[in-house]
Amino acid sequence: MEAPGSGARRAEYNGKQETRNVRETILNILRDIRPDVDFENETGLVSGEVLESFDLLTIIASLQDELGVEIGNREINAENFDSLDAMCAMAERLTHA
Repeated sequence: MEAPGSGARRAEYNGKQETRNVRETILNILRDIRPDVDFENETGLVSGEVLESFDLLTIIASLQDELGVEIGNREINAENFDSLDAMCAMAERLTHA
């Protein structure tokens, strides 16, 4: 299995990539890191302590690498990482910033 954040699945986001592809990329990152979690239905990833701090660091690095977004300190909060939908919304905001 490829290491998370390796860029093997890198999704080049040029402003025209479909939201579905971004969602699939993020979902694949999450499943690589924590295959035991139902990311499509879980809404308390951070607030419910489903993800550990090392998981979050790996997710952040992988999102930056594979989606080509820069996740600053202001973006690193429970609201942006509590669910798959929240991460997708953050990625969309950051790519259009």
